Amino acid sequence: MVSLADAVTLSKTEPLFSAILGFALFSEKLDKTKIAALVIGFLGVFVVGFDKGVSMAYANIIGVFGGLCAALAYATIRSLKDSFDHRFVVLSFMGFGTFLPLFIMWLASFTGEGEIVRSFVTPTQKEFVYLALLGILSAIAQVLMTKAYFYAKAGVVSSIGYSTVLFGGIFGFLIGDSIPGAIGFLGMALIVASGFLIVRK
Repeated sequence: MVSLADAVTLSKTEPLFSAILGFALFSEKLDKTKIAALVIGFLGVFVVGFDKGVSMAYANIIGVFGGLCAALAYATIRSLKDSFDHRFVVLSFMGFGTFLPLFIMWLASFTGEGEIVRSFVTPTQKEFVYLALLGILSAIAQVLMTKAYFYAKAGVVSSIGYSTVLFGGIFGFLIGDSIPGAIGFLGMALIVASGFLIVRK
């Protein structure tokens, strides 16, 4: 089980993948600073995983894959901003966010339970309230984030987005996560520092 702080931090590898995608797909330059940031960032991922031991290797992969998917999503948002209203983009996110889990739960009836593929579990009344609140807050966050990427500089939005690492640590502690050790904090700091190097002007 990965802590909320670690999960949020690993997802913040998004600027690293954005730099790589920009270089590979859009012929953007990778200067010495960005190359150094890439090395520092992925070193930070290794350090976070090392702090938790081998058992976190799978969680590391999932978290970093989330960062890659986020980079692809944000690159798509920036390319669509001149052609589509931000509400259409949000609706697309919500649509796939609804139907993809339904498909995975349907798939579980054929493949059985796994790490990712899980069948539907009827929530209790208390869990349903939490899920409803989660949906409302997620919808608000998605609208605000999409509008931010539409109207603000990506570097500014990405930099401010690193505040989620702090909030992830605070809320993780409130729900019972242990405080990361010195090595864990070092890995988190490396990832955050690499992101700031990537997005700085």
